[in-house]
Amino acid sequence: MTKNNSYPIIAFIIFVGFLFNNILLSEIIFAHFLVLLGIRRAISLKSGKQSISKIFDASLWISFSAILFPPSALFLIFLLLAIFIYSSIDLRNVGLIILGALTSILMSYLMLIVFYDFISISEFFTNLITNTIYDINKGLSLRSIFVDVNTIIVFLILAISLIAYLISYGIKSTGNIKTLLLISSILFIAFFINGYYMGNGSALIYLLLPFLVLVTKLIEMTNRNWLLDLVVIFIIVFNLINQNLF
Repeated sequence: MTKNNSYPIIAFIIFVGFLFNNILLSEIIFAHFLVLLGIRRAISLKSGKQSISKIFDASLWISFSAILFPPSALFLIFLLLAIFIYSSIDLRNVGLIILGALTSILMSYLMLIVFYDFISISEFFTNLITNTIYDINKGLSLRSIFVDVNTIIVFLILAISLIAYLISYGIKSTGNIKTLLLISSILFIAFFINGYYMGNGSALIYLLLPFLVLVTKLIEMTNRNWLLDLVVIFIIVFNLINQNLF
């Protein structure tokens, strides 16, 4: 989504290294990494090339993430939106999404057998469904979103950035409108997941991608690259303060 992909990557690494000092869970970090792979493949549909493999791969990575962290399955909505924007929603593409999801489940089952112990396919599906239902039954707690200081800060920055992007660049070209729609969808899904999960900010990492991409996109459009350096510095300072205060 950005011309210079290095800054979002650097900033993401900094966030993972510093932010949420004792609430990040390894499975959430890995699940988010898999989601990023899926999002990257979905966005690459923009080129109009190899759409079949890209849709399959995006569904595969997002489904793998959902096995680790069930709320990640909501990013399949993002995949559908990307397909709608850059391709078309038809039986073939929907079938590719389903095939990717089933492949991820089958590969997870095979890896479980190889690295752990044999388990019947019926027992595997039972455990998978049970764990998914358990996570869902934790309940949605949107109220918890407004308790966490980190969430409030990131959300306010994102909201202001989205408004600024829309006013300044959003209606100037079809490409900008598509980018805005995709970033907004990631934001709302991530915001929903963060409010859903635990209520302690553990899933706030899902807000990082839209935050970093949007800020970088806005700065790139101003042609003031020194602002990118200030953003990274701000992130470092913010996290150091966060380590000491929370």
